[in-house]
Amino acid sequence: MPERALMALIRAFVIVCSLCLIVASRAVADEAAHLANPIQLLLGDPPRAPTDVSGLPKGEGRFAASGLTVSTSDRAAVARFYRLYKAANLVPSDWSGSVAGCQAGSIGADYREATRQQINFFRALAGLPAAVSMDSGFSADDQQAALMFSANGQLSHFPPSSWRCYTANGYEAAGKSNLALGNTGPDAVKGYMDDDGTNNAIVGHRRWLLYPQTQLMGTGDVTDAPNGGYNTNALWVQDGNFGGVRPAVRDDFVAWPPQGHVPYDLVPARWSFSYPDADFSAATVTVTRDGQPVSVRFEINASDANGYGENALVWVVDNRDTSAATVLPKPLSDTSYRVVINGARIGGQPRNFDYTVIVFDPDPAVPPMSFLPAQPNLTVGRSITLTMSGNSGSIVSAGWSGSRAFDLQFASATSIKLTGIAPGSATVTVTDAGGNSALLLVTVSAPGSGADWQIGGRGDGTAEAMTLVADVLPASLDDSRAGAYFVAAQLPDGSLYLNNGQGWVSFTGGAIPSRMTGTLTQRSFPVFVGLDTRGLSGTQILVGYGTDANDMLNNGKYRAIYTIP
Repeated sequence: MPERALMALIRAFVIVCSLCLIVASRAVADEAAHLANPIQLLLGDPPRAPTDVSGLPKGEGRFAASGLTVSTSDRAAVARFYRLYKAANLVPSDWSGSVAGCQAGSIGADYREATRQQINFFRALAGLPAAVSMDSGFSADDQQAALMFSANGQLSHFPPSSWRCYTANGYEAAGKSNLALGNTGPDAVKGYMDDDGTNNAIVGHRRWLLYPQTQLMGTGDVTDAPNGGYNTNALWVQDGNFGGVRPAVRDDFVAWPPQGHVPYDLVPARWSFSYPDADFSAATVTVTRDGQPVSVRFEINASDANGYGENALVWVVDNRDTSAATVLPKPLSDTSYRVVINGARIGGQPRNFDYTVIVFDPDPAVPPMSFLPAQPNLTVGRSITLTMSGNSGSIVSAGWSGSRAFDLQFASATSIKLTGIAPGSATVTVTDAGGNSALLLVTVSAPGSGADWQIGGRGDGTAEAMTLVADVLPASLDDSRAGAYFVAAQLPDGSLYLNNGQGWVSFTGGAIPSRMTGTLTQRSFPVFVGLDTRGLSGTQILVGYGTDANDMLNNGKYRAIYTIP
């Protein structure tokens, strides 16, 4: 095993976390719809451009973040790169706060990194500098803002001091952040890029994410808040680099969807084209699909939409619905959209633009929707959460056929919760926003089983940035007992490393350190996030649990969950 690769593995594993404006009147209908269905994403209005950036950090030399790059002219490269988008959505939040107690808490370092990676994924695909870092101060203030929005079930860039859980720091963050109710972390980033809702014709959230000069952001989240709160995100998008020298961008302009190959499920209803200080008031847009004209409906092209990142032109293709998130139907073959913009004025001079977007299916061999655990086994009185993987949108419906053996509830936009109520079996059908469906055969047995434990893993990404999350469901007899979780890495040469909760240590015998101790319950936790696995091919990751190490070994409560490709 090369020493460089081994040290990279150890260094990366050391930082793994422990187991871990009320909107304008035009958006009132959207807010009412969200309150009726909290799984539906609601975006506030985007924040206006700052008038003074002197007090905001510019980030020179303060952070180190590897930049992402991809050539959209290379279909295979984009298909590989797309795995980073999927990987970011695997990571649990590990939120530690309380809405009822007005405690903002914090999110896990891995979840923050997954959010950062998602931001840079979209920036790289758009051809921008993709090395945005997270500022700890921005993130701490955004955490306060997210708590306010969760506690009050509303969004505002100027929250009143009468709001529950109000803080001055949260107020400050609210005015400089993108705001979402109903989604968090990487999912919220995708929501900002889609920018649906009747109040988001200017796609200001997207334009802030794709502002070329930005180097620092911050993120705060409230997740899984059953005590009266809502899932919320606040994403700080304005740093001291606003209005600075524009860095080089791949296409000179900034378009979404961008020029070149684009995965179909990333193509929103609203298309946008941005250029600094451009005048689009007399511009026209024509679009053809594989040479045939398609309908174009303008959303904005006037100066009253300026003040959100770079000036922009926004239109809708094929009269798609913009009131809520929708997924473009999966294409049977690569589909080319040629975009021609005439009549734009740059620096007072007329300028036309002509580019082609190629929509394709980057993952045709992978089922569009699945769940973990894949074959859940329940006992009466026990609850487990099933998380959607490989999805093309949030869950829109779930139901069952067969005996009423369990209770079914939504746990989040991408998960359902099942609680056993009587012995029997039934088939659960879940449908997502893209029209994809998955079937789950669920069996419920009488209480007292010691053999219904399950251990699995979810890995995705690229060799340069791989993410792996472990899923552990203890046996029903072990549920709520005191115990420990264990993680090991076996290298191709046979050497074994164990995670002791602080980092990875070589193991040659003796006492087995645990990754985490505490109450045994269903847990998902990152093993690594964005790890450069080049040179580590063949390394096997093992995860186990038990009341202690002897219980784990004697009863075989461990599994190999992943082998690094």
